[in-house]
Amino acid sequence: MTDWNEIAHLPEISEIAEILRRQLNLWVGIATPSGIAAYAGEQQAVSKPLCEAFMANHGNCRDSYVAWYQEAAHARGPVLVRCHAGLRGMAAPIFLNDRCEAAVFASGFIEPGDEEEIFERSHTHAQSQSTLSNSVNRLEPMTPREKRLALELLSAVARYAQKALSSDNALSPVSGFDRFAGPSALSQSIRTQLSLAAHHALPVLLSGPSGSGKSLAAELIHSNSERRNEAFIVQSCVSESDTAFLSELFGHRRGAFPGALCDMPGLIELAHGGTLVLDDIDALSPNLQKRVLKLAEDGTYLPLGDPIPRHVDIRLIAASRLSLDELTRSDAFDRALVDRFQRLVCPPLASHAEDIQQIASLYLHTQGVHASLSDELVHALTTYAWPGNVRELQSELERLAILNKNSPVLTADFVSERIRIAAQTTPPTDAAPHITATPFTNLAQWLDELERNMILHVLEQNQFNRTRAADVLGISRRNLIRKIERFEIETPSDDSTPS
Repeated sequence: MTDWNEIAHLPEISEIAEILRRQLNLWVGIATPSGIAAYAGEQQAVSKPLCEAFMANHGNCRDSYVAWYQEAAHARGPVLVRCHAGLRGMAAPIFLNDRCEAAVFASGFIEPGDEEEIFERSHTHAQSQSTLSNSVNRLEPMTPREKRLALELLSAVARYAQKALSSDNALSPVSGFDRFAGPSALSQSIRTQLSLAAHHALPVLLSGPSGSGKSLAAELIHSNSERRNEAFIVQSCVSESDTAFLSELFGHRRGAFPGALCDMPGLIELAHGGTLVLDDIDALSPNLQKRVLKLAEDGTYLPLGDPIPRHVDIRLIAASRLSLDELTRSDAFDRALVDRFQRLVCPPLASHAEDIQQIASLYLHTQGVHASLSDELVHALTTYAWPGNVRELQSELERLAILNKNSPVLTADFVSERIRIAAQTTPPTDAAPHITATPFTNLAQWLDELERNMILHVLEQNQFNRTRAADVLGISRRNLIRKIERFEIETPSDDSTPS
């Protein structure tokens, strides 16, 4: 995937963004289909009291970014847009090979007569009328001449972004592996393995509990590969019927089943030249496993109702919440399919708690929240077990950012009760987790060492209570005991430690 932050900070785009910011008090950035915006210019220090009033209750502008992208993509040209607070803006699409990849936007102005609609929107979001009145009164309507100028400048930004997007130089490997942030040996190893995976075309199996970063890992592998300008398609393997899944993934010919009125290409064909991610691959039936294995081995597949095999050039990535051990021991899963993939583990967040502060700071920055974390908050976040992993952490950070409003320091005053209780029962410590870094020599050896370190660290965090450690790792207690024996991990006796 494209590093939009890098494109947003190209000299030409930054210069135009600064003009729009300083002269017209507009935010300028790039909105993607997922709603993530990369702001252009220096810090985007615009004065928008109305936005601050709405964000206190409504949160960030991600929904607006998604809507602006969709409107610009549909119009295939510059459009005027509005945000949830009622402010006006403009968006222009960025196309590559006739596909809209993102949209540049400039937002945060009003026109004469907008005040009434802004007040109407305020009722939906339960805004304070006095605060709203003060905010609206401080806004100056944009003149028609200023609006034409802003639209011309934004169109220039879109052209520069499109040129950068189609340039091989601008899209050299974008890295971004630091999004797996943190100084721990686990995070360093993951970044190394992601880099290695991006530079070969072999199928990759990402395993790890829900919320541990498998989707991010797949995106980074694709965005740093030679296929980064091609399709990136994600498909869940959870389906009510094999026929429906086969039709969606492999496509079908007319008459292949009742209701198949015409030929229909599948996601495999649409992903030709790019990357196809099969999420929850452990949900595949034995029949579907054989078809996916054939695809992984030689790139051939059969659409439903078509007797002639077709060949496709795709990079295949699979993901599973089950551990590698659970997959290979399952009678319902074909060991040959597991063995066809190179394996990469996304560990649970609790296994590298020392990374949490850096992960949190990076995520807040990407959301446009420029605030540091208090020591008490860092302690609370690093002592909680995070059963929902990074996804749960991100949700808590979004909540804290809203409750702390625009404070330059996020405190533990509003932390969720479950996290507060964990912090109160665990004293602060400066002790570093006992994880050792192992030089990469062999993939299987590296994975074993990574898994052993992870298990040992989680056991130590939970005072070697095997039941709690198994819950954190997302495996059964019996499976954990087998791993302890396999890796010859020394633990206190059952007489002295609850298990």
